[in-house]
Amino acid sequence: MFSNKCDCHFFQTAGDRLLQSVRNTFDRFIKALGKWLPSELQMADRIYKNTQPVHRFHKDRSALKKSIVAFCATAVLFGLAGTPHLAVKASTKKTFIPKSEWETYKVPDPELVKHYSRNHFALTARQGGYVFKSDRKARRVRTELSCPHRFGSDEEVWFSFDAKLPDKQFSRWLLFAQFHQNSWTKTMPGNPPFSFELQENSGRVLVVKWLQVAPETPKGKRHVLASLELPGEKWHSFVGRVKFSAGQHGGGIEIWVNGTKEVDHEGVVGYPNSHTIGCMVGPYMKEPENAKKGEIFGTFEYRNVRFSKPLTGGRNKKIERI
Repeated sequence: MFSNKCDCHFFQTAGDRLLQSVRNTFDRFIKALGKWLPSELQMADRIYKNTQPVHRFHKDRSALKKSIVAFCATAVLFGLAGTPHLAVKASTKKTFIPKSEWETYKVPDPELVKHYSRNHFALTARQGGYVFKSDRKARRVRTELSCPHRFGSDEEVWFSFDAKLPDKQFSRWLLFAQFHQNSWTKTMPGNPPFSFELQENSGRVLVVKWLQVAPETPKGKRHVLASLELPGEKWHSFVGRVKFSAGQHGGGIEIWVNGTKEVDHEGVVGYPNSHTIGCMVGPYMKEPENAKKGEIFGTFEYRNVRFSKPLTGGRNKKIERI
């Protein structure tokens, strides 16, 4: 029978060896795959090495076992899910939205949606693509698929998607993905808390955060968090973490584009109400004044749209099946 002191020293040494073994294994993993995804793996390596997992070993055997289990679980989480893509994929068993579960109430014509596979589709913006009466009056065109799950106004969400954007410039504003939250009064605009846009007359990709101010000031405040030059007709990867904060401080937005972190923002994210937040992908734009009848403005392709939580629930209305 070991004494308590000797027993603790033995397991402390074994624990240190286990810690070093896991670190060495992960280092070899980084070196072996570094040629494939260098930027993402380097970021995962930094996240992993900057963590301090619980590995304080106790004299009590039962506490010791719990410590080892806690350390191993933490090492696996930070080692395997450190890359943003893997963090999104590993966080839930059902990470992507199958074809049949997208809500299509913001699609003016089914012919504007083309599915290539379960999670690869194309959405086309066309002149006259109005969905609501207000769209026709304001000449807003859209072809958007909506996520069947709505997020809480103070919830944290990881997401990722790939997008292939048209190789052209648009003369008016255009959003190609957005998180949307209704305002708390009828006089306030329903601007998205944050969105991905194409800049007018330049084609640059913008990551934009909106703040809704007091009701007597009916226009939201628009903040450009990133302006990126991404070539058209090529696939680009977008990964993000957003912490909504219901109009209070403590929110944040992190965005990686093609494996490079482009946005690291802390502050107010979302509006001061309890309205849930929905996510939509697809073009939503201001129709050009000189547009011809039935003119095709552009086609946007998406694939591997994922969220970091089970996608259940949704709007209280019948979901149309494509």
